[in-house]
Amino acid sequence: MKADLRIFRQLNTNIATRGIESIQELQERIIGQLSDYPNMINAISWNEVRKRYPDPNWNARKTIALAADDGILSIEEFAKRATRGNLFQELLLGTEERKSFNTRPYVQTYRNKVWPYAESELINDYADMCNDLTNDEIAKAIDSMVPQWYFDVNQITALDYGHWDPENPETETWDFGEDTYINKYTQGLPSLSIPPWRLGLKMVRQ
Repeated sequence: MKADLRIFRQLNTNIATRGIESIQELQERIIGQLSDYPNMINAISWNEVRKRYPDPNWNARKTIALAADDGILSIEEFAKRATRGNLFQELLLGTEERKSFNTRPYVQTYRNKVWPYAESELINDYADMCNDLTNDEIAKAIDSMVPQWYFDVNQITALDYGHWDPENPETETWDFGEDTYINKYTQGLPSLSIPPWRLGLKMVRQ
């Protein structure tokens, strides 16, 4: 089911982030790795997020913002934030050809990717079974099979750090250490910090 959704998600979506196609591919790998092992990252469901960060008006965006303040992000949002350094690096170095158009033609995606996959997996045979279902019923069914996970990106995890000399890449060495998930994915990558006053914001110190 997860593989099916990954294929169908390609319909009517961007193929590149800021014109860099490899960033989308990297994000998909991160999402796939973390989604396959939710217990290893102590992931919680959307219902649990709403319980922990309730909004009186049931405003989902407010709940997501409150959770994000505590470092609780969806796996998809984490993938975007974790790859910002990679995107920044690619834009600075200019090593990858940028895509002029940010979207892939719908017909091209359907013909070359979605339809061949649906035929090979016999998904077409189940199409008639969904005719009597409402959009809400289909959405709930998908959510129950492939839930959207959230997790604390500031929790500590054990990891290996790789080090290598660009002039001699065969000399790669590894060091074992502990760090947060967000630091794990962004270590050694460039970042851009803009002072609040540059954005016209005034910080109130207490």
